[in-house]
Amino acid sequence: MAIPHIKGIVEIDDFKEDYKLIEDKLANLESKKLELVNLETFNYSPHELLAERDLEKEKMIRLDTLNTVLKD
Repeated sequence: MAIPHIKGIVEIDDFKEDYKLIEDKLANLESKKLELVNLETFNYSPHELLAERDLEKEKMIRLDTLNTVLKD
């Protein structure tokens, strides 16, 4: 992947190092997210499940898809 930079403003080696650190942090966060979403372990409280349900309903209301889902 080509790394964009402005010649003379940022040293390319410094930019590459910073870019690598950011990529590593993103990979680490993605890994942690996948661990938390592991469907084999139940780690949601009833309140979290109800909140998630409510958020999904709100999203369907905003997208005007709730009626379609209810009719099916």
